[in-house]
Amino acid sequence: MSSDNEFDKYLNNLDSEDQQVLNEYMDNLDLEYNPQLDEYLDRIEEQNKPEMRSSIWNNDSSETDNEDKSQDVIQNTTQDANPEDEHLEVRNDAKAIAEVIAETAERYDEDVDPLQVSLLDGDFEPYVDTLRYKDEPEPDSKKNKKKNLQVNNAVRPDNNYDDVLYIDNIPKKRGLPVFITVILVLLILGGGGFAVYRYTNLLDFVKKQEAEATTELVVTTEATTEEATTEELPGPYATVDYTLHDPHTTNDTIVYDSNPYSLRYPQEEWPLTRDEDGNEREATQEDLYPTIALEAVEGSLNSTSPNPDNLAETQVMTSRYMVLVDLADDSIVAKRDSDVVINPASMTKILTVLTAVDMIDNLDDTFKITHEDVRYAMENDCSAVGFLEGETVTVRDLIYGTIVCSGADAAVGLAEYCCGGQDAFVEKMNEKAEELGISDTAHFTNVVGVYDENLHCTMEDMAVIISTAVQNELLADVLNTRIYQTTPDPNIVSADVYNRIQVGEDGTLTLAPKDDAGTGDNNEAEAGEETGEETTGDDAAGDNDAGDNAEDTGNETGDDITDEDIERGVLQVAKNGIQISNMFMRRIEDKDTGGEVLGAKTGFVNAAGFCCASYYKSNSGKEYVCVTGDTYSSWRCIYDHVGIYRSLAK
Repeated sequence: MSSDNEFDKYLNNLDSEDQQVLNEYMDNLDLEYNPQLDEYLDRIEEQNKPEMRSSIWNNDSSETDNEDKSQDVIQNTTQDANPEDEHLEVRNDAKAIAEVIAETAERYDEDVDPLQVSLLDGDFEPYVDTLRYKDEPEPDSKKNKKKNLQVNNAVRPDNNYDDVLYIDNIPKKRGLPVFITVILVLLILGGGGFAVYRYTNLLDFVKKQEAEATTELVVTTEATTEEATTEELPGPYATVDYTLHDPHTTNDTIVYDSNPYSLRYPQEEWPLTRDEDGNEREATQEDLYPTIALEAVEGSLNSTSPNPDNLAETQVMTSRYMVLVDLADDSIVAKRDSDVVINPASMTKILTVLTAVDMIDNLDDTFKITHEDVRYAMENDCSAVGFLEGETVTVRDLIYGTIVCSGADAAVGLAEYCCGGQDAFVEKMNEKAEELGISDTAHFTNVVGVYDENLHCTMEDMAVIISTAVQNELLADVLNTRIYQTTPDPNIVSADVYNRIQVGEDGTLTLAPKDDAGTGDNNEAEAGEETGEETTGDDAAGDNDAGDNAEDTGNETGDDITDEDIERGVLQVAKNGIQISNMFMRRIEDKDTGGEVLGAKTGFVNAAGFCCASYYKSNSGKEYVCVTGDTYSSWRCIYDHVGIYRSLAK
């Protein structure tokens, strides 16, 4: 078409239905940018020129062939729409073709635009040339490649641009109004800014939380570390870095026969036995404690210099239980029922002080003896230091008093000082036993060693306990102490009585008569007051006075009490303290053992007999511990240790 007028004329010649279809199609075209439409219109114009008219399909195709091909295309399209609809009449007009294609689209649930055919010039008989989607890229005509485009199951040649039918089957991309676009952009920008703001704040928040968590973790870690360090730091007297000994038998261990009257066997209070003729009689001491000859080992004192003049003291043993351990390799040199569970009596107190030193910070700290401390020793018929109720003593006094004279009052007071009472302290003792690895056979129920069927250990257990205790500097001195003097407590009596105490030439204490002023010697009074200020604990803080203390002890010193009513022991405690001694250490120190006993603790209860644990160093430098149990006298206990060291220690 050479002009717009011709195109208008062409449009006017269309019937009303074709014009309506064409108008609807034009409404759906993208007229702003549609190069295919422009090219299509240009080609229509070119084809209207007589010299440019050509075959629809190709240059050398006849019109008849074109019509046949057109009919084939229409027939294929119709068959694609519904091959089974034989009654459908194929009409060679635009309306019929549009209806066929619309039915095809409806069958395949596709969105098809109203105009499905192109209107070509000629005799104004529209027909379908080919189908092409509007947004499909154009084929490369220069390379003249033939491609097959399958549309509605029909394959069409796709290399010609002549007489193309464009199908706009892609949803339109309609532009948004400007104000909506602006709003969306603002929302996006605002939302993005808000997101960045929130993200930044979130990062700051997370960083702050992490910093606080890190700080809290550091503080907590430091606090925990400090707390753990505080708990783990041992006190100045604690037993640390000690060698845990493990007594064990070897092929060289000497094993002595069991005593038939050992406590592990049932026995009467005084068992019966039979004489050589088979007559029943009461057992004698020799029957119950038969003497075992200690055969001297090579290198021992008795092997090189025996004492035939006094075999009973130097070469025999009567204790029913015994173990001798060489601390160099923990080997058991000799044993007699050393693995039998027995009652250790006052040897228990070694574990008492071993447990206590871990909880003591200051030996000069003070403790006031309670009624319970004194009563416990009296009711259980125990040995005691002789502390008075209300007396202020030092922790050092409690430690030494527990071992040196086996004072029950000191042991109970020590438990109260450390843990507030025996029950809590005994728990610590059993924890210490577990620490030493002896809890399978050792168990303790009190701090003194008072007989209890649930208080028990073996000779080997006690060897572990004393071998650990002597590694503690304080306890090594305590176990080796022969004589100890407790700290005096001037406030145990009134100031008037204290000021009148006089010391005789032989060391005895007396009271000077009251003078007219009732104050006695002024110089002595000043000395007494000064001493009281220096040695009192609670009294120095104003929590106690001499009069109250006197009433607490039952030794009233008021004006209505005469001097004769004051016990001499009270004067001793007030003026000098109490002197105590370790009788085992004092008695064995003059015996020739081939070395030196450097520490010991004895014990006795009826059910356990006389027993003792000692630590010994021979002249050759070898170290041993010896534990014996159940013999018939304290002296016999000492002789057994002398004979064991002389005959079996090298």
